Amino acid sequence: MNTDAFTKVGVALAAIFLMVSAAATPAMAASNGLNYADGDAPNPQFNVEEVTVDEWSNADFDSPLEYYDDSGDATRLDGELNTSEDVDDLGTGSVNPISLTATDIDVAEFGEFPRNDAEDGENSASALDASEWTASGATVEDATTAPGVDAVRYTGSASSDSATYGNITALDSDVEKRDLQIAADISSASGTPTLQLTDSDGDYVSVEVYNASADQTADDVLANATGEGHVLQTEIGQLAVQGSGDGAMGEVVDIQVTGDVTAEFSLINAEKTSQYTFGEKYVENSDGELETETITEPHGEYSVHSVDTLGATFDDAVIMGLSFPAHVSAEFAPAEDVDATFQGDNAYPQWDSVASINYRLSLPDAYDIGYSGVSLEQTSQWPGTRYVSVEVKEGVGDTDFADIENADSVTSSFDAQDKTVTLDSTISPGTEYYIGIDLKLTSDEASAMQAAGGGAGVMGGGGGGGIVSFFTTPLGMLVGAVSGVLGLGKLFGGGGN
Repeated sequence: MNTDAFTKVGVALAAIFLMVSAAATPAMAASNGLNYADGDAPNPQFNVEEVTVDEWSNADFDSPLEYYDDSGDATRLDGELNTSEDVDDLGTGSVNPISLTATDIDVAEFGEFPRNDAEDGENSASALDASEWTASGATVEDATTAPGVDAVRYTGSASSDSATYGNITALDSDVEKRDLQIAADISSASGTPTLQLTDSDGDYVSVEVYNASADQTADDVLANATGEGHVLQTEIGQLAVQGSGDGAMGEVVDIQVTGDVTAEFSLINAEKTSQYTFGEKYVENSDGELETETITEPHGEYSVHSVDTLGATFDDAVIMGLSFPAHVSAEFAPAEDVDATFQGDNAYPQWDSVASINYRLSLPDAYDIGYSGVSLEQTSQWPGTRYVSVEVKEGVGDTDFADIENADSVTSSFDAQDKTVTLDSTISPGTEYYIGIDLKLTSDEASAMQAAGGGAGVMGGGGGGGIVSFFTTPLGMLVGAVSGVLGLGKLFGGGGN
């Protein structure tokens, strides 16, 4: 073969390569090969009313969707928060989607009062240490308000029962500018048990740990009902001074709990001059718009719009039982769990393409994460006449998509556009669910559904793919003709000049 022939061959091969690449590499935008945002690719999902992360670390995690797997490594749920910034959704739980309880937060600082030594993390005293209390009629013992959250439990059965913490040596300046801060779970109570701060000359201020008839928002009331997660933060100078001294709180020498109550305190502090921020939530303002409100005194389980709104004190905190609604969807699934082909030569001549899309979805089964109110759903983005078939099967494991048999047809449920169809309402974590969807599309719709980066396959014939099936397509036949003109048949057939 002469030099001109080699030149022709090189040009032709380059042209063929470019055309094959253009045909076999559609425009993609998602990591698993489908365009869910703009291309209306079907996006089946687990709709989870509540995901609970047993041990959520603000130091190790960047998202509420993260958790520790069974190896102790940080990992992330393949999904997104079910969240909204629409004021009309305030009652749905999606505007403030993240729920937690104040007494279920492990915060190192909560156990550091009183700071009798240098503030280097080696303080020798703690009001959460039962051994440092002196009881009279009552009992005081070490406890936890959640796994890993230290607390001290006071149990009194009569109004005269009491316990006193007196290991305080350095709280003797600007006392009235400081805040009394307590957080407790209250198991049972009667009457009006109190917590009292006393100075050296007999003055004291007190707050009610429990009062069933009181306003829970009052400066001197922790709770008006039993339950978990009660928080009170109030400036000491705003409390009425009582007792036999000079009428002013010059220092704090002890703390006394009195009365008929069983309460587990995870926070007792009288030193800080600022309040803890337990997060922020969205509320509706007078203009009917959303605005943020800082949470300083939560009671029970409460909700915030973002974990990022917790105050700096919580930067290294561990939240036990963080919960939120979520969508675990195909959009976030690994590439190997989504397979799509777009068939140009199909049984529907009036349609340019039939998309055959297979999904394998599962909820991770791990010790540190749990779910409630789970269903596998798919919203029909297309008119019912577009759906050739929709199938679902539970427990497919890692079976190749081509080998999955006897799936249940749910095609008849996809009879209208914008309809949410429940594919399965009895979901087991760790079980793989197969969803197969065949969909009739125009060429523009097929192109839009595919995204840059690879993943989906373009097929011109009934069952093949790659270079062989390419030459059975109109484009492939054109390339063959061009090759013949350029003498490629002679090259590959052994002929020459």
